[in-house]
Amino acid sequence: DKAPTKDMAAYDAYLTGRSYWRKLTKNDLETALKYFEQARDRDPEFALAHAGIGDVWIGLQQMGLVLPAEARSKILQSAARALELDDTSAEVHYTLGLMRTWTLWDWQGGEEAFKKSISTNPNHAEAHAYYSHLLHIVGRPDEAMTHIQKALELDPLNSLIHALYGVALTLARRYDEAVNAFQ
Repeated sequence: DKAPTKDMAAYDAYLTGRSYWRKLTKNDLETALKYFEQARDRDPEFALAHAGIGDVWIGLQQMGLVLPAEARSKILQSAARALELDDTSAEVHYTLGLMRTWTLWDWQGGEEAFKKSISTNPNHAEAHAYYSHLLHIVGRPDEAMTHIQKALELDPLNSLIHALYGVALTLARRYDEAVNAFQ
């Protein structure tokens, strides 16, 4: 219903940052951070830029590239600012889901945030994929498979979702299918 920013250069920087973020390598995350910061600097009220910054720090922390103590305050600050700017955004609630699940280890809070993201935008493929991952963690594999399959249906060319699908198949002990998914 509303444009996330009026500054098209900020939006372009944000989209470029997302494409680097999905690769989840150290260099690509650092590049994504630069683009998200550029988007934020161009439009300080751009909630998605703040959410993207939080996503990068979550990725860096989860991959062991930075210490949780270094990342935590940056994640919390970015997510809080994004939520303050736009509490209706599926992307912001997606970031909250990532943060609550993999930074705060709050399974219930993570689930609530992912559900809010998906209810706001049922076509948010990565929200479905990471919600699936959380559902496996909490022992709900049937629901998890439903969400990862939905993610694949929504974004069949997204390599991150394919990797998460492989993880879901591994957790479901469907190893031969997992090998195929990872390939």
